[in-house]
Amino acid sequence: MAEYLVAERRGRSVWFWLGIGALILVLLCSLGLNALLGVFLVSGDLLAPEMAEESAHVFRERLVGGQGRDKLLIIPLEGMISSGTSSGLWARQNTVSDIRARFKKAARDKNIKAILLVIDSPGGEITASDIIYNEILQIRKSGKKVIAELGDVAASGAYYCAAPCDFIIAHPTTITGSIGVIIKTANITGLYEKLGIEDVTIKSGPEKDILSPTRPMTDEERIILQAIINEMLDRFLLVVAEGRGLDESEIEEIAGGNIYTGEQALSLKLVDAIGYREDAIDKAKELLGVDKLKAVRYERVYTLKDILRVYSMRTLDGGVLSRLTETLNDEGTRFLYLWNP
Repeated sequence: MAEYLVAERRGRSVWFWLGIGALILVLLCSLGLNALLGVFLVSGDLLAPEMAEESAHVFRERLVGGQGRDKLLIIPLEGMISSGTSSGLWARQNTVSDIRARFKKAARDKNIKAILLVIDSPGGEITASDIIYNEILQIRKSGKKVIAELGDVAASGAYYCAAPCDFIIAHPTTITGSIGVIIKTANITGLYEKLGIEDVTIKSGPEKDILSPTRPMTDEERIILQAIINEMLDRFLLVVAEGRGLDESEIEEIAGGNIYTGEQALSLKLVDAIGYREDAIDKAKELLGVDKLKAVRYERVYTLKDILRVYSMRTLDGGVLSRLTETLNDEGTRFLYLWNP
């Protein structure tokens, strides 16, 4: 009996230590996973900016149609044009980073002779629009043709991006134009008074909190903001005039922020033709002087880094709170090339 009890104790001891070992193994695996997660998440900050940007976008080429050695790359430009950071697979797209990565890959492929930029966007941030505009100029300097196909909406900053293209084709139902600048805020002082809330702001100068929603705007502040708006508008007019081969005076006449249908835009020389995807591809062949053209597109390949980023967003950053904070930041006051009905 005593021998049995000793053996039983020994048996329990073995299982106990096996359990401890298993817990330690799980702990080590968890630590290793979090360390790996950290390496992947900060790797972009450790790399040079251009390397980090490129490593965050992995694409594979997919055939859309056509044949031949020469290729036409189809690149979408959709939604709000933004240079904001993206925090996960399904977060708001960083338009600038995405377009630049696609253009960089295209620039290395000598068989890509032309790019079809398919635009469906109401515009967006001024600087983001201007960066994409510059990317188009640079890819054209490399010898590649760029054709813009305007979709449902290609307004304001989206048209700003289309202006430098070799050829612009609009659908019959396209809404475009909206050449202008906008900045919006709200005055909620009445609401504050009803709620019994008093704004307390300590500032270094009278205009430091310009556009604050908790006080009325002064006449001086309105003059300051209007001067910035006018300067940004002048830049827009110059981009369109140079891209379309028109005088700035011609653009000024239609730059009140009005929107136009595809047919109206054609009569105003804002676009070159009305048509569809097939017409855009035929125009690319004509510009290149070829009979055959293979249409391709880049598809995003999701990597381990993307998966780990989603995991981190769901477990480490507070989930809903993080997304709410991101949304509030996105809605911050800024100057926009945006059709904002």
